[in-house]
Order: sequence, then C-alpha cells, then structure tokens
Amino acid sequence: MASYNHTIDDADPVFKYYPYSDGDDAGGWAPYFAGSGGFRNIQNEPGDYATGQSLHYTAFSGSSVALEFHGTGVYLFGSANCTYDVTIDDSAVGTGLKSTTDVLFSSNGLSLGTHLLNLTVHASKQNQFALDNAVVTDNLPSGVDALVPVVYDNTNATLQYSGSWEVNSNYQIPSKAAPRPYHQTSVSMASVSLNFTGAAIAINGAQNWGHWTYNVILDGVQRQYNASTFWLVGDTQLFWESGLDPTESHHIEIINAAAAGMVMSLNDFTVYAPNTPSVSLASTSSSVPPSSTQSATYSTSISATSSSSSSKVSVGVIAGPVVAGVVLLVFIIAGLIWSRRHRRQEPIQDPPENMPAPYYADYPRPIVGEKSGQTVLLPPSISQPEQTYQGLHLAASSETAQGTLYPYSTYSADSRTQSRTHLLQSASPPTSVQGQQSVDVERIIELIAQRIDRPPPSSGEAPPQYPH
Repeated sequence: MASYNHTIDDADPVFKYYPYSDGDDAGGWAPYFAGSGGFRNIQNEPGDYATGQSLHYTAFSGSSVALEFHGTGVYLFGSANCTYDVTIDDSAVGTGLKSTTDVLFSSNGLSLGTHLLNLTVHASKQNQFALDNAVVTDNLPSGVDALVPVVYDNTNATLQYSGSWEVNSNYQIPSKAAPRPYHQTSVSMASVSLNFTGAAIAINGAQNWGHWTYNVILDGVQRQYNASTFWLVGDTQLFWESGLDPTESHHIEIINAAAAGMVMSLNDFTVYAPNTPSVSLASTSSSVPPSSTQSATYSTSISATSSSSSSKVSVGVIAGPVVAGVVLLVFIIAGLIWSRRHRRQEPIQDPPENMPAPYYADYPRPIVGEKSGQTVLLPPSISQPEQTYQGLHLAASSETAQGTLYPYSTYSADSRTQSRTHLLQSASPPTSVQGQQSVDVERIIELIAQRIDRPPPSSGEAPPQYPH
C-alpha cells in the first residue's frame, strides 16, 4: 500500500514536553530560534518574534517529550551528545541510545494505527540534547495515489464560530514575509468548527505569551494541548491527525479551554483530500485558500445542475417533500443547539492541578494586561522566589557548559511558515539534512553560557518556567 511522510516541527504544540517546554534548559526544555538570535534574551519582555531554524534544547536529566501519531513509522531528527531512552506504546524500543548523526531515532513497520512515542533524556550541562522535528509515515487510503492540501483560511464562511471572536492583524502573523488577518478569542470555551471530508487534517495558529490550553474534538474524541510560550511564533501546527476515512464526513472543533482572558488564535484549517476525480473540485482549490465566494460558487454549480434536471417536475410533487424537509431541518438544528449548550454548561474557571499551565506553581499567578494590541500575561509586581524543581536549583551557576550542541541545518530567516504541500513528502525514509550551513559555534556557546551564568530573578521578572 502506498504511503507518505508528514513533518512535525519541534515548535508545534503537537509535541508535549516535560517538565516544561519553554524555560531554563537546566530544568527542562528551552526553545532556540536561529533567525531570532538563538535563545531568548531574558532581559526582554515576552513576545519576541521567533523565526528561522527552531530547536528544543535540554540539559536536564529526566526531561522527556511525547508525540502521539497515526501511521506505520516515525523518525526523530536533532542532535545529542548524551544518552536517551525511547518507548512506543509503553514498550521500550531503545535504552541508552546514542547518535552521531542528525537522525536520533527511527522505527518503521509499526502496525497501522495510533501510537504514542516517548523519549526521555539523560542530559547534563556538559552533555545536552536538541530536538529538531519528527517525520511520521502513514498509509494513503485505498485507491488513492496522492493527497492534496485544501486550506480553509480563518475568514472562510464555511467555518462555524461560537462565542466572542475578533479579527486581528499583526505583521508577524503568520509570518513577516506573508502576514494576513487571523481570528483570536480570549473568551473561555469559545470555539470554531468545520465539517469536512478528507484523509487528514491540520489546524494552524500562532503561539504567544498569554496563550494557554485548548481542546480539539475530532469525531467525538477530545485531546488537550498547550500553546503557551515566551516567544511569538506566528504559525504552528496546533493539531494534526491522519488515518481518517476520506469517504465519510468528519467534524472537528477547537475550543479555548483556558480561563477567561487567556488567548487562542487561528490561522487556518488544512484538509488533506484524495486527489481523485470524485473530489476534483476540492483539488482545484488547493493552491488558493477557499473563500466564502468559492463556497457560494460551489453551491451554485450544484444547484444549477439540479434545477436543470428537475425543471419538468410539477410544483405539486415538489411542495410536499420540501415542507417535510424544512420541518426535519428545524428539529435537527434545535437538537444541535441543545447539545452544544449542554456540553458547554461547565466551563473551566480555574485549572485543575494536573492541567498544563503557563506559569509555575511556586510563582504568584500572572495578571492579564495589554501590549501592542494583544492580550498578554504580565509578571506579578511582588518579589519572586528562586525556582527549584525536584531539588535542582535553577539560580546562577559559575560553571561553564562544555560540549554544548548547536544548530546544524539550513533555515529560512524570512519565515518559519512551510508550504502545506511541502509538509507531505514521498514515502521513502527521510535522510539527514543536506546543504548544511556554517555555524558560529563560539557564539552559540556564548549564548548558552549566558543562560547558565545569569543572575537570580529579581522583583517583577517574568517566571523563568513555562510548562507545556
């Protein structure tokens, strides 16, 4: 059976990092964006624009990252000068692994279905680990030779918004190279949904300081993710799912699961539809995001065909079925409204203890404020304590890092946004990144040393951890 590959970037919330995804690499994971100077300058306010090659670093032994995927194979790319363990579906598939190339781990020949990969790192200041991306292999539906991305922009009339939303513009979203309006909400339980047919689907949106948890419900199955970060990442995969039946209708909904004031934003939905004659109309619109005008044209063309073939049928024959159909439609709509209200009658007011949060438990809860037209979190005005995690002190250290890692592959400094088509690749196993650029190693080591030897947090400083 034919198959294909799909790329998931380390900055995508589809990856779940432990104990946190954005903070000091001495106690968890730290994002690195080559086009933005590397690690975040802790003297800056949160919300620096992230661009270029991205990596997630850790120097903390016990850090882990999990990825749920549907398919038959998975490949992890990055670099490491420490050992690490890998499990798939809770079964050990690699213990004390080492890698001298940018392929950290690969496994193919898995049974077709949903799998959970977990990687645990045995790192230190001298022996670190960096994750770049994952490539997942999945089978094409039977009788299908290719998938075509059909993009539904956030302004498409096909999308169904619930709750209070606003259309915003930011020259950095989804990228500086190609900015466009996006939808944003800070209302708890506000949502947007789409009915579609296809073999896979992705949801893209921005991440920023002030974003938090969101739920995605696909065909009745709910999953929770966290879009919190100290960076402004203009376009990330908020959700990805493959292995869907392209002959059936599917329903997907993304919900702001955080408390009021926390932000969720949407750039677009991308449906990966079979490139077959039965869906040729959808395929022709893949290069241009569908709009409300295109949807109207689609409806008109079907209506025109129906009316021409039934113009000889008498009005009396038509009237009865039409009235019955209208009555049935009213009942269906009433049922859907009741179901949505019943499901939303218990919004999340305060996060439970096991919910990922954009602040550390030992720190005072941040307050919500305004910055550059966007709702963000501001640090509390009271003094902050130094953070510890399982006995590990995260204050300044006089030691310097040895054997530190650095980026190794090419990137676009103008934009992190990838073409939806380029995310889908041929089914052949991925290879190491080619065309590597020279990297200023001394500069990278200097940046890491600055992060390790930084002073303790002072009053009013933003929390140094951002759990995922």
